[in-house]
Amino acid sequence: MAIIQMWPQYQGLRNSISFDGRTYSSIPGVSIPVPDFDSAVLQANGWTAYATIAGKATITMLPPAGGGAVTISFEGRQYSAAQGVPVEALPFDAPILQANGWTLVQGQAVTLQALALSANSFTAGAAQGTLVGNVQNTAAGSAVALSNLSVAGSLQLVNVSGTWQMQVGPSAPGSPGTLTFALVETLAGAANSPNTTSGLAVNETAAGDTLQLALQVAVDSLPIAA
Repeated sequence: MAIIQMWPQYQGLRNSISFDGRTYSSIPGVSIPVPDFDSAVLQANGWTAYATIAGKATITMLPPAGGGAVTISFEGRQYSAAQGVPVEALPFDAPILQANGWTLVQGQAVTLQALALSANSFTAGAAQGTLVGNVQNTAAGSAVALSNLSVAGSLQLVNVSGTWQMQVGPSAPGSPGTLTFALVETLAGAANSPNTTSGLAVNETAAGDTLQLALQVAVDSLPIAA
């Protein structure tokens, strides 16, 4: 009989499972030993072995107590930490570390942050797909959607290689004005998903405004004659 370390899913559902006269109870991030013949039933109820929380690809672990730094090497990889200092371990290395006295640190669900744009203006008449700005403060793996857009179709969100971009949409007004909207971020397992950031705005400026600003910057950069 093999023993497998397992814990409940991070949504906190089914923290206690009973069947065939046996009960398994734990909380997300804290593993308990499970005989291999029961692991399939727990897995069917959302339990998993050495899973990572949303937004992370590693598992947080602490070195064994006893004083001094601890270093362990295997399979060409090395983990080293001082007492009480957590390290991030790859999921498939967690069983080996735990077998050598390292302990799992209870994970905390990701908390989604207020979103912002790296830039917030574009020139009237810009083509669809023109970059306005990148969405900032997103959690890894999350989805972002536009909400309450003041002019339908004036802006669009596109994920480009993992970065959410605000772009000019197919129905931008084509004249100077302010477009208001909210951004809604969702992420499975996050403590506050979905999370809405309201009160955001993008300015559509006249072409002359952009040229005038560029000229003013150029003039301001000229050296002052002695």
